Amino acid sequence: MLVAGLLCSWLVMVEYPLAVHSIILTLLLLSTRENRGSIPALIPGIAVCAALFFWYNKTAYGNWFTLGYFHESWGEFQEGHRRGFVGLTHPSPSAIYEILFRPGMGLFFLSPFLLFAVPGFFSALRYKEWRLPALAAGSISVIGILVNASHFIPMGGMAPGPRHLVTILPYLVFLCSFFLRSRSATRIGIFSGLTAVSVLSHLLITVTDPQAPVGFDVPSCEYSLNHALHGIFRPPWLSSVSSLPAFACLILFAITALLLLFMAYSALRGGAGNRIPCTFLAGVIAAAVSLSAWWAACSYYSHKEVVKKKYFLAFSYRLTGRDELAEAGYKEVLRLHPKHALANFSLGKMAMDNMDLVSAKKYFLATVEVYPTLSEAQYNLANICMVDGEYEEAFQRYAISIDTERMGNTRQLARSYAGMASILASRGRPDEALMYFRKAEGLSPGDPFLNGAQEAIGKSRTAQEGRTGD
Repeated sequence: MLVAGLLCSWLVMVEYPLAVHSIILTLLLLSTRENRGSIPALIPGIAVCAALFFWYNKTAYGNWFTLGYFHESWGEFQEGHRRGFVGLTHPSPSAIYEILFRPGMGLFFLSPFLLFAVPGFFSALRYKEWRLPALAAGSISVIGILVNASHFIPMGGMAPGPRHLVTILPYLVFLCSFFLRSRSATRIGIFSGLTAVSVLSHLLITVTDPQAPVGFDVPSCEYSLNHALHGIFRPPWLSSVSSLPAFACLILFAITALLLLFMAYSALRGGAGNRIPCTFLAGVIAAAVSLSAWWAACSYYSHKEVVKKKYFLAFSYRLTGRDELAEAGYKEVLRLHPKHALANFSLGKMAMDNMDLVSAKKYFLATVEVYPTLSEAQYNLANICMVDGEYEEAFQRYAISIDTERMGNTRQLARSYAGMASILASRGRPDEALMYFRKAEGLSPGDPFLNGAQEAIGKSRTAQEGRTGD
């Protein structure tokens, strides 16, 4: 118990967020009747780590009760740690997707065999002696994911995957073991195939460069595999194994294949040996599916790169006044990616410049379908709706453009308020219209565009006074 207390407390020394692990593991330790009487034995180990913790804080920061996160010197992280509690706010669904399922970098993409921790957890609950350890492992894993998804940089910076989730890997692997408890040949095959793919992806990353530069969508393919195919490895001796770069990459595949064979053979020795063909078939299919997903992600992001280059080429044509080439370029982008928001938006603006409001409306509607918070697109749609007499929709579009404006475009904001004022005035509500007009005038005084709203308010007030007089 002395060693257990020391190790559980040491977790916090290694990484502050592991305090949750420490608490859960200590409770698990005390859940057995024979350990409850040994609680005093935990205290010396905890005291040693606490003394080291406070001594370090006092020596490094001059304060017994502080954390290293409060003394960040790098500007970006300093700003990030001001959010919430040392950079932690609340779990974001998009962050959870990014750290777990993002193609190319998510935990289950790089290590697909870890998906079996979920069925493994429920299998473990069926065994009374393993129920509490499984609950502890599951709790630590879920809390670790939620804490990571609350961080201002969920992926952890320059890393091939979600590096903050490294601390939950042992617990996920522990839960995976219960998935194989049935000795099913198919389960063993699928698990072995996905494990082989997991080992391959991490092997590629480790022997090339674990810190791929920022900007790659699928670092394991775009960066690591590319390095391996060209014989560029972090350990110098591996680069000299062969003068043929591709041969060096084949070594990695050979190691992975041997691992798959060894795992399947070892598992089947326990009783499913008569179903070896079924096991290998399941393993090969699982590996093929996983590698196909990997390759699809690479192809998808490569496609995105082509689309991005074509968009910026068209954008450069637009900047230099070569509108015909720009229009053709944007249409080529839409041919490759029909829902490209910025290409649709750019074509909408060009159509408005040419007074082709029908085409402009079509392109802007396609823009906001994908990118509803693009304020200028909503504003342009509102103006087109005004021309078409669709005042209800125009009012809503102006309101959205105001709510989503983040670039400080005061003229657009003023004209949106003026448009809303005009609509309210036309409905015989001059007092409300005047409120919006004053907001517009405060943002952009002297703008001639506001004159129309002012005239509409005057006419509405005159009509209202006439009806009152009658």
